[in-house]
Amino acid sequence: MTDLKQRQIVEMIKRYEVKTELRARLNMDISGLRKKKAPFSAKPNNRGLWQAYSSFERNGMINVGLSANWVRLVMPTVPVFLAVYICYPMIRGHVDNQQYMNY
Repeated sequence: MTDLKQRQIVEMIKRYEVKTELRARLNMDISGLRKKKAPFSAKPNNRGLWQAYSSFERNGMINVGLSANWVRLVMPTVPVFLAVYICYPMIRGHVDNQQYMNY
C-alpha cells in the first residue's frame, strides 16, 4: 500500500504537480554558532593564489604563516630557476662573444 502511494507521489513530482520543499528543524540559537550570509555559499578553498595571505582566528588573532602560502612562494621560483639553469650556457656564450672576443 505504501509502495503504491510513494510511486504515485513520485510520478506527481515528475509531472510538476506537486511542489517539493525541504524543511529542516534546526536550533539556530546556539551560542558561538557562525551563520553564513548565503545558505549554500562556495566552500573555502585554501589553494587559490588570489586569496588573502593571512587570516583571522575567531578570537581576533592573526595567522600569517598559513600552510598554503609556501606554494605561493616556492612554485614561481621553480620555472624561473629552470629557465635560468637551462639558458645559462646561451647567455654566457653570448656575453663571451660580445664582450670578450669583440665580435
